[in-house]
Amino acid sequence: MDPRTPIIVGIAQANQRESEPEKREPIDLMRDRAQEAAQDAGCLSLVERADTMGIMQGIWPYPDPGQLLKDRLSNAKARTQVRPIGGNEGQDLILSSLDDIQAGRSDVVLVCSAETMRTRRSDQKAGRKTRYSDVSGDGDINHLFSRGNPMLSPHEAAAGMGPATVFYAMIENAIRHESRSSFAQHQDKIAKLWSSLSQVASHNPHAWVREPKTSEMIAQKNATNRPITHPYPKWMTSNIDVDQSAALWLTSVETAQSLGIPRDRWVFPWSGVRTQDHWFPSQREHIHRSPAMRIGGRLALEIANVQPESLDWIDLYACFPAAVQVAQTEIGISPDQVPSVTGGLTFFGGPFNSFTLHSVARTVELARNEPNQIGFVSGVGGYFTKHSFGVYSATPPQTPYRFTSPQSEIDALPHRNEDADFDGRVKIETYSIKYRKDGSPEFTIASGLTPEGARTWVRSEEPGLAESCETEDVCGMYASVSAGRLRSFDGVGST
Repeated sequence: MDPRTPIIVGIAQANQRESEPEKREPIDLMRDRAQEAAQDAGCLSLVERADTMGIMQGIWPYPDPGQLLKDRLSNAKARTQVRPIGGNEGQDLILSSLDDIQAGRSDVVLVCSAETMRTRRSDQKAGRKTRYSDVSGDGDINHLFSRGNPMLSPHEAAAGMGPATVFYAMIENAIRHESRSSFAQHQDKIAKLWSSLSQVASHNPHAWVREPKTSEMIAQKNATNRPITHPYPKWMTSNIDVDQSAALWLTSVETAQSLGIPRDRWVFPWSGVRTQDHWFPSQREHIHRSPAMRIGGRLALEIANVQPESLDWIDLYACFPAAVQVAQTEIGISPDQVPSVTGGLTFFGGPFNSFTLHSVARTVELARNEPNQIGFVSGVGGYFTKHSFGVYSATPPQTPYRFTSPQSEIDALPHRNEDADFDGRVKIETYSIKYRKDGSPEFTIASGLTPEGARTWVRSEEPGLAESCETEDVCGMYASVSAGRLRSFDGVGST
């Protein structure tokens, strides 16, 4: 075996519950998990040996979290990086760090994250200011999303696509329409899918919501399961109201041997792939398709020489049911295969930017217990914008680990133009309704295709249009629109 073969040797993850006598802030949670993960590896000296530390950006105001973490771990030499926003970024950080180890650019790497949104919300309700180590400010999620390249065009943002619940609900309605299912049939299908994730969470000691939920409990809208967007009630959406943290230690086989890390701690990456779809949803040929998932996910399996049906564990990024269904279709994973080892972002918990650290840690935990089994993890960032895929096992790969991106192939695929100012008649591609907390419609949003094949986004605050969208499938209908406004539905078009 190549001495530079990269491996994962230490993992730790934890929930901070309301019953905790003393609430720790994110940087202290990261320190605690880093130390616990080193202990898990049987090698506390990893902390002082670390030459690189990667941190997932969270909803906190630290200007230099890397330096804070180094100070708390008494490690002055490590390079640090803070990963940007995106549900793919955690696994991408792991996979790229493993690639750095294989190439000799790093030797001992710490990857960690912490979110305390539940504490923040509790403090806000009590009129308290959340404490962050002498740092002014309280962490602004809107400020975080404004960094880097915007993931929505101005036209998309103006239409109301900002909340992920809106975008993924629109994808859900497009999936339902293509399957020619009724509202009731499709709701039953996705409620059963989400109930299966709840069952997984009930057996995962790290999950936030351990109580199993039936499909009826998930589908039924009521005071504790209010409608969020059409067709999603609360129990079909990502649960960010958690305090969760995780850490993983990565190194090479030769370093692990020199440090005396037991062989039963090692888990090998077999392959890693990152991709992105056409950046703005407006540009994509089909709104409910993801060529980047198809090309990237299948390439990760091809590099690892694994067929989808041979996978023993799968954790598809499960922020909303639409994300899982699209991944199953694009990657070729059967709906009969359990799509999660964590329970997904509803039941395991949705710690903002860092969920995939938990899904990889859980996969490592399972692989150590069954060394001949193979796991697959995916991550999704933005609005089907960025994707990450990894294959793992406690058995060494047959060929050296490879981390790559087939981005040029994806970039060459057909794309649509956006027409923000279109005035006339469009064919409705998909739609959703965003609801207020009292359950009343806030606005209706739709994607329409112009006669020239461009995509435009329209919205309406008219209650009558929302009622039409609740009671009948308007996908495939024609509508009159004007400069981003949905005026009326004009009738059924050919579908």
